[in-house]
Order: sequence, then structure tokens, then C-alpha cells
Amino acid sequence: MSNEDGGEIIYNKDEQIKQDILKALFLHKLDKKSKIDIEVEKGWVSLDGHVIEPWVKERIEFLANNILGVSVIINKIAVVPSDKKEDIQIARQIIDDLDKNEIINVEKISVRVNRNMVELNGNVTSWKARDEAVRIAESINKVINVKEEIKVTA
Repeated sequence: MSNEDGGEIIYNKDEQIKQDILKALFLHKLDKKSKIDIEVEKGWVSLDGHVIEPWVKERIEFLANNILGVSVIINKIAVVPSDKKEDIQIARQIIDDLDKNEIINVEKISVRVNRNMVELNGNVTSWKARDEAVRIAESINKVINVKEEIKVTA
């Protein structure tokens, strides 16, 4: 396809995917229940931010995964029931630190922060990864307590 100057028009498929995801969130009224950043590169969708309930996180991933052109979802959304700035910062820091760790797949860990208390759920492939996830959460400034329900699976 070309424009009237003879130059080629480049259709940005990634931007269209992002807009389709935002539209789906709006239509399902999830845009008001979440603060999500969406990045798309070559069909790979990265979801980042926080929501107030676990089901919202799961629903956002489900909706994004059903958009035409999406090939992979990387879900780094934290669950923060309060809208307390400190809880949001704690959750963000834990997810960022888990993501930097080579033995932990951040997509397999759910982080929930409420009143500076952290809850970790999910699956890891070793006891070392489980212990490291807990250590990371406990090392964050202002965390009062860490409750973990991480399963070790082969």
C-alpha cells in the first residue's frame, strides 16, 4: 500500500493490538478497576501495573490473549486491594526484582500486597526459587510480613 506521495504506508500491527486490548478492557469495564500499562512488540504483549482483585488480573490476561495477533502474554500485574501508594510501590518493587532473577519465572508468581503485608502464590521449579522469591519479598523496605503459598513443581 502506498500514499499519494508514492511512499509506503506502514501499518503498525502492534499499536492496533494495544488499542484492541484497551478497547476490550473498556468494554468489560476493567479499565476503571485497574491501572495497567500495555506494551506490544511483534505480537508479544507485556501487561504491567496493578489491580484491586485477583480475578481482574486473570480476566485482563484472558481478554488480551483473545485479541487477534497476540502470540505471547507476559503478565506482571500485581494485586493491590488498597489504593495505598505504599502498597503499590511494594508490589511493583517485588515484581521488578522477581523479574530480574534468573531462576524465577515472574509470570508464575502472583503478588498481592495489602497494608504492607505480602502474599505470594504460584509455582516455581525448585526450592531454591521458592526461597529466593520469599527472600526478595522480605527484603523490600516497609514489608511487614510475607505469606507464601508457592508450590514447587518439576
